[in-house]
Parts: sequence; C-alpha cells; structure tokens
Amino acid sequence: MGERDAVFACQGLLTRSRDGGQSWKKVFIQPQEQCKYLVQQANGTLWLAMQGQRGFRLYKSKDGGDNWTFFTDWSESEQGWQFGVDKAETVYVSGSEILRISNGGKKKEKFPRMNPFEKYDVYVSASDQIFLQGYHAIFIGTPPLTNIQRIHYASEKYLFKSIIDRHGNYFVNYGDGIMTVPVNEKRMIVDGTQNCIDERRSRPVTCNISQGFRIDAMSVDLEGNFYVAASSGLMRQKLN
Repeated sequence: MGERDAVFACQGLLTRSRDGGQSWKKVFIQPQEQCKYLVQQANGTLWLAMQGQRGFRLYKSKDGGDNWTFFTDWSESEQGWQFGVDKAETVYVSGSEILRISNGGKKKEKFPRMNPFEKYDVYVSASDQIFLQGYHAIFIGTPPLTNIQRIHYASEKYLFKSIIDRHGNYFVNYGDGIMTVPVNEKRMIVDGTQNCIDERRSRPVTCNISQGFRIDAMSVDLEGNFYVAASSGLMRQKLN
C-alpha cells in the first residue's frame, strides 16, 4: 500500500519504493522490533504497528514515511496487531475485545466481548465507517463505536482479511468469492465485483471464483485498480 508515487512493504522492517518496485529503501528500522501492519489514511498519514518482546508499539508519520513519532503501545497477549484509525486519530485495535485508544495515545478503553469465541479485525473507511469482522460475523458502527449493529453472518463461511478502497467500499474475502458493502451503506452484496482481468491471460474473468479455486489475498491501489490473487492466477478490475 502507499501514496500515489510510493509503495510500502511491511515484512520485518518497513521499506518504500517510488519507482514501481524496481528499487527499495529502508525507511523505518527499530532494534528488536518487527513491522506487522501499516495503515494509510485518506489524508496521507501513515500508521505503523511494530512487534517487540513486550507487545506492539504504534508509530505515526505525516511526511510519507521519512520521519516517525511514537504514538502508543498495547499488550500482545490481550490484543492483535491489526488496527484502524478514524479521522480524529482514535485507534481501534483488533481482539476479542476491541481496544480504543484516544487522546493522543494516552486514553485506552476496552469494549465488552460480542462473542468470546471470536477475534475481531477492525477496518475504518475514509468516511469513518468502522467495520468489525470476526470469523463469521461482520458488524458496522461509527466513532466512538458505541452504536454497533451486525450486517452479516456467515455460519458456513470463514471470513478472511478484508480491504477498503479510497471511496469507502468494503470488500470481504470468504475464500472462494468476494462480498461487498457499498460505501455509506449497511448491506452486503454477495459477489459484488465482476468482470475482472486475468493478468496472466489478459482476458476477462469473474472475481467470484466458483470452480474450486481459492482467493489468497486482495488489494486496491489509489488509482482504483482492484487485485485478486487466487490459486488460478492474478486478476484485476478497474473500480469506478
């Protein structure tokens, strides 16, 4: 992920490329810490979760990754490494209980468990819609996350990592297909992405893999290109 002229890779340490991946520069290194998760807000602010021996530390950059400041930390035993950030720079950290961090990283609050057997990932759109995604259920809310409602439950499907594009459309990977929540709506559309391009064969295909193939990952860039990496190959769709 990254700004329009940069791509960031978060694997152990944070690297950045501004020439389409031809060369990479190390932009953030912390001794005895590993890069785990990177979030970029619509205003360009970068948020980076680093894992150390005592949990996770969150850093912030407002200049494209050249300079970083420490923001807050949390315990690995209680929370996950995935998080989302709203416009007010309130951080929501994944876990069976969602950790909300506000007031410049100083105030920390936990929300009661919605299901003690589920761990929820957090995704925040540019319009401040907050999605909480568990193994089978998806909830939606708005800051400060006091009004939450369930919009989807998949009893026979295991939900994988999701993404949000620059408009706020929410895409959910359920293994052999994709579900979509359109921007600023509270409804789920099954197989909402169609007519992708198979990058290997340069021909139109469907993003709904219905022939036993597996979707491994999804990504969307700032130009609106939606990518699906599946066992059948890499597919691309141009979003509006």
